[in-house]
Amino acid sequence: MTVGIEQELSPIRFCFLIRPKNKADFRRAVEISHSLWGGIYNPILPLYKRFTVQQRKELRTHLNPPEFYSNFLLNFDPDIIVYEDSIDFEYIKDFVSDRILIKLSEIREQLESHSLEYGLSILHIISILLESEFKFARNDNLKFILPKTPPKDNHLIINSTKPISKYYEGIKSALEGKSFFETFEIKRDNIASFLNYPHLSIIDLNLFQIKTKRSIYHETEYIYCYDPNNFIDLIYLWNIRASGRKGLALPIGESLDNYNETFRKFYTNYNRNTSLGPNVIKGYSLEMNQFNEIADYISTFTRSKDEVISVVAQNWLPSFGETRETADYNGISSASLFHRVEYKQMNTSEGEHLRYDLIEPLFKTRSFGFEKFYKVRSKFHFLDNLCSFPNVLDGITGVDWSRLTHDIGDVRISRGGVVRISKVNSHASFFIPEAIEFLKTFFRKNNFTLVSGASNKLSKQIYKNLGGNYGIFPFMSKGALKVLEEFEGGKAVLNETLVASIKRNQPLHFESDAKRFIKVLLDCKIIELGVELHCEICQQRFFIHLNNIGNKVTCTTCRSTFEPPQNNPLKEFKWAYIGTGPYTNNNKIDGLFCSYFAIEFFKEAFAKMHDRLTVGMNFELKKNKQEIEIDLFLQLLQGGLNNDVPDTVFCECKTYKSFSQKDIDRLRLIGQNYPNSILTFCTLNDELSQEEIDLIIPLVEEFRKGTGNRPLNPVLILTANELLPDEKLRPLAHYGEIHLSVRVNDLLGYICDHSVHRYLGLELWSEIKLREWREFHQSRNN
Repeated sequence: MTVGIEQELSPIRFCFLIRPKNKADFRRAVEISHSLWGGIYNPILPLYKRFTVQQRKELRTHLNPPEFYSNFLLNFDPDIIVYEDSIDFEYIKDFVSDRILIKLSEIREQLESHSLEYGLSILHIISILLESEFKFARNDNLKFILPKTPPKDNHLIINSTKPISKYYEGIKSALEGKSFFETFEIKRDNIASFLNYPHLSIIDLNLFQIKTKRSIYHETEYIYCYDPNNFIDLIYLWNIRASGRKGLALPIGESLDNYNETFRKFYTNYNRNTSLGPNVIKGYSLEMNQFNEIADYISTFTRSKDEVISVVAQNWLPSFGETRETADYNGISSASLFHRVEYKQMNTSEGEHLRYDLIEPLFKTRSFGFEKFYKVRSKFHFLDNLCSFPNVLDGITGVDWSRLTHDIGDVRISRGGVVRISKVNSHASFFIPEAIEFLKTFFRKNNFTLVSGASNKLSKQIYKNLGGNYGIFPFMSKGALKVLEEFEGGKAVLNETLVASIKRNQPLHFESDAKRFIKVLLDCKIIELGVELHCEICQQRFFIHLNNIGNKVTCTTCRSTFEPPQNNPLKEFKWAYIGTGPYTNNNKIDGLFCSYFAIEFFKEAFAKMHDRLTVGMNFELKKNKQEIEIDLFLQLLQGGLNNDVPDTVFCECKTYKSFSQKDIDRLRLIGQNYPNSILTFCTLNDELSQEEIDLIIPLVEEFRKGTGNRPLNPVLILTANELLPDEKLRPLAHYGEIHLSVRVNDLLGYICDHSVHRYLGLELWSEIKLREWREFHQSRNN
């Protein structure tokens, strides 16, 4: 088996939890972040145990605190939680998952004593920068400017990137006397000119060789208008920046003319591929008249003589504590950070111990001691063709991973990958887990026991005989399934009858080549060759396998033995085929073909590759007295997305049988235990019957609630139109042209919504939410 290993090296990301309304805590967190490589991407959040009405308004959330903070951490995906010393450790450990916890005083002490346990300091980065940028005299007059910032002005500390005092003095001591070094005293009336002046500064140390990866539809830049004296406004400013969005901070209370040069620079560098301007975002404390005045001023600004860029006035603040999907929809999901990316492939056997070296930075780091300087996220692509291994890792912890794989490293699971906080010259090693073992751990989190019995083994063996995801293709047409029906009931089919059936039913891509399709059936162990003979005793015809023909043959009906008519083989011997194993009695093998076709559908339509799927087929879940049969389970990563948030899909699969109340109840129970999962009905019929529609509609309506871009549990309907398309690579062709923004953002959610509209006649969820939004604003205006 070939294993692809994709590694991303990036800075260690911290999240600071501070006391509410505590400006000193906020300032300390900002200074510590500015002292670290990549620290500008470290979010900061006040910690509440309960939300008052006012606090909910400030944080823009309706959730309870643990859920809010859990979503916040999932969005920013930090590795280490730094909490103010007086915060209750027992409270926060319940929602931080398996992240490392450190007190604020501890990390500050480590920085000041130059014994940082996690991360790289900017003092180390400045030594690299001196070696790479200022080793020789420059001819472009590039300067390194060290700003001197008032000690308690949080607004200026944020914008001038002020580190802790010892690091400020350390940089000054290292650079003082050099021709390229200058200091600059920051004040509120000159911060704009400082930001506009071309130079290197502490922020360049903070961002040294770090790139961000976001969806192209979330690259819109912003202009954040805020009150520099308001604590909530500053929190939002910091976290918008920490999410990786690019933009401009515009404090009110100053003349906008001071920012003319800032605007020119901003628009000159703005994305020239679009006429759509930046989002002008209203800070929490701004009055609407203040905001409208600034937005009007910005909208008249031009980046060239004849070109005016329109702006989008956004008079609401994003909520960082909503679900990742909602944050992504609002364009505020955190970017993925990386310094270096590497992909390599290794060949291994099933069950083999995999060992590989972790990538290192493209610059030198210290190689002594036990410090851990950066993190490496490894994603594994098990290219086995049979969906036997977990390509999407979600819903388990690093401890679970270590138990499954005997991985001895200190790891956590993050956005589909294994994250290690690493020191120089590190390596990783583990045993490759099977998908079914991974899923046992996944379902155990909800107190379910996964039982993989004979049906699970049979489904995997048949899939293997068919050739896995490459071999299923010849059977993905109604014509091919009609040919297989010839063997139902265990009957033998004469060669000429089989050839005629193939020509009549025309399996896709085998319409005029019956011999090649028969060879496929033989290679996949669906049928086997033999002869049909006439029994001299009971006068019945019977089938005998090719390797059982000898001097004596036994009739399968009356069990009499006689010599075959060797003197007249052309007349007496009729070449024929019979189904093998599970195909003998029911060629559709209880919906397994439908499951196999569904796997291909999700791969082609959404995941784009099989190595973005974790698949489980035909198993049972047990909890207390509950027993749930699962036809097909998938975790998948949509191919067009960058945020690496997987979808969880449960499928009820039928070939031509109808869905029953038992199937509905089964998916209802799953939805109750797994919110946000997609409940899918798969059938090889072209349409649902009216009885099926009447059964499914109440299930859809039961889970049609919530405020997100999707219902609580979307329902997806898949028929032969999607599972047996005329064009294999276009399974969604009958939905017509789908806008690029939908394909990039949430194609699966869109198809769920439109499938229940198409097959059940229900109103689109998007239309329901739009109507509710209009009714809400109309009631406010009245």
